Amino acid sequence: MSHASENTIVVVSGANAHLTEADVSSIEIMPDDIVISQFEVSQKAIYSLFQRARVVGAATILNPAPAGPFIHGLLSLVSFLVLNETELALLTQTPHTDDMDELLKAARSLQTVSHQAQIYHHLAGIYLSLSWENSYP
Repeated sequence: MSHASENTIVVVSGANAHLTEADVSSIEIMPDDIVISQFEVSQKAIYSLFQRARVVGAATILNPAPAGPFIHGLLSLVSFLVLNETELALLTQTPHTDDMDELLKAARSLQTVSHQAQIYHHLAGIYLSLSWENSYP
């Protein structure tokens, strides 16, 4: 956390970048499991893991950080998408903004792709699902 109360992340590429589809293929996934990943892991490995999770009915949570474009089909396998306003802007190809109305508009555009989206903003959080939304300071 920075002095301005903003999330501060240090990324040092390493072992996570070397995880492969074969590495995650042996992970047992049960229907009540929650499978969590982020973009320090190869998207091909995430896709493989999330696809297996979807087949058994497990929930998936993805934080697309460090921010980057999604490979085809990955976003549709995400049950809960957790991202900040920078990642939201990149994913939705909209301008980076602190305006809550614009953040909501961009986040709503993801609702047809991902079941739920949680956006972390330095001033407020936004939680959107297919059926309702809420923001909190």
